[in-house]
Amino acid sequence: MFCKHPPFSVLRIRSKYSKYAFSLALFYILFHSIYSLTLYYAFRYHGADFGKFVQAFWTTLNRGKLFETTLHITSSNPSGCYFGWHFAPILFLILPIFALWQSPETLLIIKSVVVGLSVAALFLLCRELLSDERLAFLVLVLYALNPSLFCAQLSDFQEQCFLPLLIFSMYYFFKKENLRGFFVALFLCLADVTFVCLLLFSFFLGVAFSEFRDRRVLSKEVLRKRKAWMVLIALVASVVWWFLAKAVIAMFSTQPVLGFFHVLVREDGGYVLKSMTPSEMIITAFRNPTLIVNAILYDFHKKIAGLLFFILPLLGVPLLEPRFLLPLAAYLMGVWTTGGEPRYTIVYHYPFYLLPFMYIAFAELLSKRRILTKLMSLFFVATIALYVYNWCDMVIFGEYLPSFDERTNALWKAVSVIPANASVLTDNNVFPAFATRDNAYCLSDEALFREMQRVLGGLDVEYIVIDRSWGNAWGGGGYAGKLIPYAVDKLRSGQYGLYAWGGGVRVLKKGFAGNPIRLYDVERYSYRSLLIPKTTSLKPDIFSESKFVVAHERGRGVGTIWFGPYVTLIPGKYVVKYRLKVPDRVDEDSEVLYLDIVSDCGTHLHASKVVHGRDLPPDGEWFNVFLEFEVHQTHSDFEFRGFAKSDATILLDYILVQHIE
Repeated sequence: MFCKHPPFSVLRIRSKYSKYAFSLALFYILFHSIYSLTLYYAFRYHGADFGKFVQAFWTTLNRGKLFETTLHITSSNPSGCYFGWHFAPILFLILPIFALWQSPETLLIIKSVVVGLSVAALFLLCRELLSDERLAFLVLVLYALNPSLFCAQLSDFQEQCFLPLLIFSMYYFFKKENLRGFFVALFLCLADVTFVCLLLFSFFLGVAFSEFRDRRVLSKEVLRKRKAWMVLIALVASVVWWFLAKAVIAMFSTQPVLGFFHVLVREDGGYVLKSMTPSEMIITAFRNPTLIVNAILYDFHKKIAGLLFFILPLLGVPLLEPRFLLPLAAYLMGVWTTGGEPRYTIVYHYPFYLLPFMYIAFAELLSKRRILTKLMSLFFVATIALYVYNWCDMVIFGEYLPSFDERTNALWKAVSVIPANASVLTDNNVFPAFATRDNAYCLSDEALFREMQRVLGGLDVEYIVIDRSWGNAWGGGGYAGKLIPYAVDKLRSGQYGLYAWGGGVRVLKKGFAGNPIRLYDVERYSYRSLLIPKTTSLKPDIFSESKFVVAHERGRGVGTIWFGPYVTLIPGKYVVKYRLKVPDRVDEDSEVLYLDIVSDCGTHLHASKVVHGRDLPPDGEWFNVFLEFEVHQTHSDFEFRGFAKSDATILLDYILVQHIE
């Protein structure tokens, strides 16, 4: 039977699998705490989903502003209160912990702890459902190794990280028929984030179908059961909470609908996002089904791929159980009509919404269909294969691999030279380091940034911090570097002067006219900051230091391979290293590549060199080309360009610029 152990009897369980489970949970907490801190110190987290929470907690504790963050300042929510975007009262539980150590590190450790505790909670639930601690431990390992959980764990901080722990606990108390524990966990689930109530409503419909499908739903026999009343109250509470959340959000924001459902509507030959409530979506589906169908078909291959990747670790088995199928359907109803790719590919923190339901359904199916236990090896093969794929993806793309180079060191020096009370505008990845102040701003989304400026009547800050190594003059190149065009305009206007330089980092100070601080003497520019024409491509190369290389393929002819990144250099002598590869055979006397260093839109030549076939290594390996030049006064718009002089394949890993004296 299910009630093998009374609630909270975990301390009296001394079996080896219990010890394995809690040891695994502890290891998970320690590993991800250290790993996430390392990512933060390497500036791999974002302002939009991490820095804003740091700022929201800090302003609440130190300025008496309820969860206010500059990233949510809009015309409909001028205060920037997070409750004007999502109603998440669970944040109040985090405040006392954050008050003890008011730092970004606190939130990362909290996230690792609560997700790690969900590992232990799932074991307790599966142990009772399956009456087999060995099998419960195997399910636990499948969960801990799930690649979607791994992705969600490493993706910034969000309140959704509490969902696995709370949902596992809620269902554990439901199966135990422990009213007090169940309703506390249910309330905390609802208090986590607004849209959980839609998923919980669907989940409990699935529970009702699974638990009472062989009886009349409202028969006396069913209503005499405690579980039936628990399900009924949970359904009612989910509906009530939806309207409560809308009312609270309306107190802080004039935004008419919750911002989760943005339906893609075709207009003027393209797609635009139109906000809709769930009820409006249902009405639209009846009145204009073509609109909803077109929205679903948009990027449909990615939607299918995202769903398959999410369910493949358990080979889609939980789809047989309404406890997972109905919440999944409710989730897909919203996200498959939206333009938010991370939502419908189920990456970043979005797996937190569905993973708990998927593993509850899996455990329930194991308890009823013991034949599935014979397939555990297949589940492990699928899970581990996808987990290894995730790690390989990390190695190639490098977003979640910390690196401590000249850029990282320069950024931390930039943080140290700006006074603690000064107002500052930063790039997305730099913002978390400045988030413990209410006058810090970030450019993570161009449209929201312009909206914030309109609400504030302009933006007047003392310092601007730019990550030049991860962006270019057009604001592209990755999740960082979007601030570059704005900062360049401010520098050229004379309102700001170059206050600190080096390592690919620029700090501008309002009204500054002195000599800049040298943060670092070396700068590295790769595909993230260089500009390439249509005849050039980017190729993954795990043997390169940048993991992606700028590639001029054979057959493209001669012409420009790369240009930019239009950087500002301070006076001094420089040596520039180009790390290159030419894998094709080339005649010794033929011209392969022309390199030059220019400024003023290419009108001022500082250095140049032609690379011949005889300069190439005979084995087609990576080699370096060096150029030297001198800058007599601080000047902007420097480019380190490359031109193909032959039809050979030419690869560029990075360009290293060193200030030598």
